[in-house]
Amino acid sequence: MSGFKDSQEANFRRMVRQAVRKGDFTKGERDVTLTVINMWFHHKGGPKPYIHPGREKIAKKAGVTVKTVSRCLSMLRSAGVLVAVNGLSGGGKIATKYTVNVWSLMTLCGCDWVDEFMRGRGENVPLSSAEMSHCRRDKMSHSNIGTFKPAFAKGGSNA
Repeated sequence: MSGFKDSQEANFRRMVRQAVRKGDFTKGERDVTLTVINMWFHHKGGPKPYIHPGREKIAKKAGVTVKTVSRCLSMLRSAGVLVAVNGLSGGGKIATKYTVNVWSLMTLCGCDWVDEFMRGRGENVPLSSAEMSHCRRDKMSHSNIGTFKPAFAKGGSNA
């Protein structure tokens, strides 16, 4: 019996987090994005299909100011990474409810193979451990994060 650390979901989460770490973000944007993504991974399988973090809570977890969080959330919304379910118009102390588009995040991080992947076989194709090895910290750099194309993507190669 294998544990969660060996599952495809764990491999996918590692790949997304690594893409964020290697993306072209400032330190504050990176920390806020990782905080939001970790919240999403933690809550996406729960009874509510959204997250509703407050800016103050994100700022505390990410170790940044509330203004940095606001700027980063705005950037993520405009990039299509955060999709507001409701509450975007404001309302005092009510947090906006979001879903996260991980594929838009990967594109924002510079993974240009995502578009080809999405046009190819869809988003439910599992990644093999050989394909995931390209996304490990010791093998990934800014120069190759955008050129990795999984073998299952249309026309993709691992070379």
